[in-house]
Amino acid sequence: MQRNISLDMLKLLLALMVVAIHTKFLSETNAILSHLLVDGLFRLAVPVFFVINGYFFCMSVEKNDVFRWVKRIVILYVVWMLVYSVFWVDLTSFSGVKRSLFMVFFGYYHLWYLVGVAGAAVLFFSLHKLGVSDFLLILLSVLLFITGIAIQYSGNYHLFGSGLLDELFNVIQIYRNFLFFSFPFFCLGFFINKYDVGSEVPLGLIFLAVFVGCVCLIVESYVNYLYAPSGEVFDLYLSIFVVCPAVFLLFLKGEFRADVSVLSVYSSSIYLVHPFVFIVIWECFSEVGSVVSISVLVLSVLISFFLIKLDKVIKFVL
Repeated sequence: MQRNISLDMLKLLLALMVVAIHTKFLSETNAILSHLLVDGLFRLAVPVFFVINGYFFCMSVEKNDVFRWVKRIVILYVVWMLVYSVFWVDLTSFSGVKRSLFMVFFGYYHLWYLVGVAGAAVLFFSLHKLGVSDFLLILLSVLLFITGIAIQYSGNYHLFGSGLLDELFNVIQIYRNFLFFSFPFFCLGFFINKYDVGSEVPLGLIFLAVFVGCVCLIVESYVNYLYAPSGEVFDLYLSIFVVCPAVFLLFLKGEFRADVSVLSVYSSSIYLVHPFVFIVIWECFSEVGSVVSISVLVLSVLISFFLIKLDKVIKFVL
């Protein structure tokens, strides 16, 4: 049976962007272009993932299947935290134990995304059951997003000097979490589904939003390249609150039909496994850049081929 694979193609593209971010694509050839992609345009990847999650979560709410939906995310998190435990579990010292406990709650490396999905889903559903109106949920998502942006920019530009507040705002988990990062985009995805925004908004307007949003994202990234202190990383940009739902809507309206369903699974597998490949390459060669990006991607695809087969035997691997 043929299915619309537009969103599967989008998820695969987003996974490739995440690989490029972690391996610093083009950093060895063009510093500015690499920054505009790795620390600019590609940063829409994870927020769009959250929009997708919220979109499909809406269906789980309608089917009264929320517990199973969240349970699957939690099990996936536990499984992959165990897979990566060799990199984050340290019980040899008190500080190591503290760091390990921190990782349990916030997630190792890329696995923070699963914590973000589960946390956003639980928070959204709790507020929904309490009778909070859709308008207030949307307003809350905007306020939380702006708060996260403010914390990130205050920390990265050291607006509070070198005191305790500055130190706190430079802890990435303070703003890159389920509350300030995941929840706002999760809400957008949920309401795109609930109000069938894809059918209501004309394609021309979506193209315009994608174009303007991408231009604004690149400009915002370039400004940070020029003026932000060296080494500061930006995950949140003001423009992504527009461009991310617009990109999602663009692919949602797509009608690419094929008799395949494996693209979606490959995107998940590449996302989950690529840091393992990258860490191994880094330990061997201590290199980043385009060659490493391509190497990590190719090896991640090969490993994914076997993981997908394993997932048919042992569920919750992917």
